[in-house]
Amino acid sequence: MSITVAIVAPGEMGSAIGRELRAGGARVLTSLQGRSAASAARVQKEGFEAVADDDALVAQADYLLSVVPPGSAVALAERFAPALARAARKPVYADCNAVSPGTAREIGRILAPSGCPFADGALFGGPTSGKPGIVLYASGPGAAAMTRLAEFGPKVRVMEGPVGAASGMKLSFAGINKGFTALGAFMILAATRAGCTAEVRQMLADTQPALLAYMEKFVPAMFPKAYRWEPEMREIAAYLGSEDPPAGEVFTAIARLYGRLAQDLAAGGQGEIADLARFCGAAVPGTAR
Repeated sequence: MSITVAIVAPGEMGSAIGRELRAGGARVLTSLQGRSAASAARVQKEGFEAVADDDALVAQADYLLSVVPPGSAVALAERFAPALARAARKPVYADCNAVSPGTAREIGRILAPSGCPFADGALFGGPTSGKPGIVLYASGPGAAAMTRLAEFGPKVRVMEGPVGAASGMKLSFAGINKGFTALGAFMILAATRAGCTAEVRQMLADTQPALLAYMEKFVPAMFPKAYRWEPEMREIAAYLGSEDPPAGEVFTAIARLYGRLAQDLAAGGQGEIADLARFCGAAVPGTAR
């Protein structure tokens, strides 16, 4: 028996999980309310069904997956709470965004009066990971219900923890992975300013070849993602800052770096992006490698 999954909103990651679900036989719905022409074109290309309004979306869905930029996650829950409260049959609402545990708990509180089951989710894989398939971690009271999605493609891993556990797992992993990338970028840029990039690169090649290989791969791969990573780093700053303020400040600085690099790339990538690319032996935007 098939299921109906509503995905809000179908950007890169939302489209990736929607595509996998649809290939597995699920019906995938979305709403184009407030979305761009590019989103409308993507929906048409993927074969998702667009519905007229939020009430229609909720009424037909077994699951509602929130897959939006971190800064939009709370607003989306607030937007859907009235429609979920009105619905005679409640879908499972899963927040699948890179938000802090505190933000996940806030979303749970917003949705609690609606009576819908709520799952805190963490998505891995997708269009830019280089790995096949989607993995969804879920925690909280609605987590067990998420296992049915695994019948239609994505791997689902239920965690025993409360709301906030899946979000904490997502941000802890992202803080290690994307934090290392940022640390490399910071020091490459410092070496560029000091005029010692060749010597730093040679020392890495001589003593830390695996680390140099990591930087050569992941620093250039970060360029088109930096605009998305900036708000994610701010969520990590909030995640850490409540218990360890200095650690939160580290990720606030990383967020500023990614925001700066995103602006540089949007302007043509001839500033710090070009410096990083040259160090890593990658193509500088606008030039042949």
